[in-house]
Amino acid sequence: MIRMIDILDITPGETYACKYKLGEDKEEKFGLILLRDVDQKLVKLQDLSSSEQFVVSFENIWDVDEVEWVDS
Repeated sequence: MIRMIDILDITPGETYACKYKLGEDKEEKFGLILLRDVDQKLVKLQDLSSSEQFVVSFENIWDVDEVEWVDS
């Protein structure tokens, strides 16, 4: 079983990504976590498909994991 990282346990300075949804939208999206606001329980994400940025509540993100960058 793969254990994902809790958003409260991420290490500042490291790169993380997660799955998320926007509002009532049922479409699952995937993005990089740019900023985390623990007090307001929000993250700023950059969508990997569109490069758009969104602010999403902790309750609408899941499968947080560290990004491993690979040179191609």
